[in-house]
Amino acid sequence: MSHLIIIEPSSASQVFAKLQRPHVLPYNERILSSNIINLQLKCEMIALLRETTAQVLSGLDCILEGTRAKQTTWSTAFCLMIVVCSCIEAVEIATDATIVVKMQKAEMTTADTSRAKHCQELEQVVFDYFKAVFMYAYKSQRNGGFNPIRDGLELNEEKGITLPMVELVQDVRRIIEEHEDDINDRAKDPEFETEPAKLLEDHWRLRKQLLGRLLSKFLKEFGWQRPQSTEKGAVVAMNASD
Repeated sequence: MSHLIIIEPSSASQVFAKLQRPHVLPYNERILSSNIINLQLKCEMIALLRETTAQVLSGLDCILEGTRAKQTTWSTAFCLMIVVCSCIEAVEIATDATIVVKMQKAEMTTADTSRAKHCQELEQVVFDYFKAVFMYAYKSQRNGGFNPIRDGLELNEEKGITLPMVELVQDVRRIIEEHEDDINDRAKDPEFETEPAKLLEDHWRLRKQLLGRLLSKFLKEFGWQRPQSTEKGAVVAMNASD
């Protein structure tokens, strides 16, 4: 829900006639307002997002089935995994914010345990499952398996390896090489503050730490290593400067 939908009073009557009438209160024209319509539209959008999310996860699961996973589907599955990682991170941040607020209102106790527990459950149920299925489907962690991030990818249109797929792999490998230290740092498990007075401040710190963390953990699974030529070149350059 990143966009604000506003229904002006002048058009509220036309929209209201096409939406479900409220059941909690007796229907009366006087309760007609743009706020009610906005709430109904948001409820419909949430239902649509849930349905779409289920379809995307189901489609990813089908792609990653052992008998159907092919090299031509790797780029699609990889991009879907990036989306899944981003969505889980957003849910983790929102969940932690809810827990922190309840902790401050004394509705929950043991902040460190509850915050970490909810974060871990989200990862184990969704992220760990799809990560394991992805690696198994393409044998990415085995020698001889399909792992273009580790081994590179060459154009072969006869086998369905298109130029956009090759360029995607090249971009990902370049990003990993340029930001290797940052990826290793972001992939670390977060730490949770236990003092009630510091919960809100710690949540804002955690927001930055969680963003990109699961994606970094996913990228590390491919076992990319810095090219030997780059390391040798750096050594030669250091010796020359000495």
